[in-house]
Amino acid sequence: MATEIGAGMREEIARELERIRREVLMAKQELRDRFEYYFGVLREKHLEMEARLDEVVRVAETRVVDRQTQLNQLRITKAEVSQNLVHNKLNETLVNVSRELDEKIQGLEAIVDQVPSVWLEWRDEWLVGGMAELCVVCEGVSYVNRHNPVCSGVNRGRGQNEISNPWGLSTDRHNGDVYVCDFVAARIQVFSREGIHQRTISLQGLSYPIEITVTPHQLFVSCIPFCLLKLDKLSGSILCSVKTEDGICGLSADTDTLYVGMRSSNQICHHSLEDLTTIRVTTLNSPHITQHTIL
Repeated sequence: MATEIGAGMREEIARELERIRREVLMAKQELRDRFEYYFGVLREKHLEMEARLDEVVRVAETRVVDRQTQLNQLRITKAEVSQNLVHNKLNETLVNVSRELDEKIQGLEAIVDQVPSVWLEWRDEWLVGGMAELCVVCEGVSYVNRHNPVCSGVNRGRGQNEISNPWGLSTDRHNGDVYVCDFVAARIQVFSREGIHQRTISLQGLSYPIEITVTPHQLFVSCIPFCLLKLDKLSGSILCSVKTEDGICGLSADTDTLYVGMRSSNQICHHSLEDLTTIRVTTLNSPHITQHTIL
């Protein structure tokens, strides 16, 4: 009897354990199914969120590119506006300058209309034999005698009876001949009192004369580059020369001394007529020399 009871209880326990085991298996399967379900849901959500993030990033990048493009366009526009402003200011300045030049040209034209058609390039007054002579060198006119106002038509140029660029002039006190420094042509043109061409003294392109003074037997000429020449009046040959450190702005001579005005140093140098050696130097307290004449 006891054995039967024990066997029944074992069977019952075994059935209960089997039931419990099946329930555990079912619970495990249910948990596994739920896990797989929720994992799938989460995976779909994750993929959806990644897609949304990718879209957001794409939109943001597009907006950044658009903003960068707009910024570059604004910079280009700003540069163009600045350039246009500069051009407008330059154009305005050019217009104002052109207007001022036009006004000055009109003023000069009005002045020119009021003077003779001959344009004087250089003029000076000299005493010739005690009589005042007005020697004028200009285009179309070489010499005017105050007491005999007859113009000799000398043209501009480098021909024998022409003057290309008159600079300085002097007159011979003995016969009234006029000596004209023709700067560009590197020569000295000699005209009579009546304006007739006498001869040409060529410096052979070595020096360009700017000032001249005449003594009974010699000519004294200041040239560029800075130098002082002594020439024979008849032959025109160079007797001696000295270099100067300053621009010469005037020449005059008496019986034994050559007086040379020095522009920048504001001095008058006294030179010997014989060999152009410096005898002494006189410094002036007046403003800088522009031209001097010793009579």
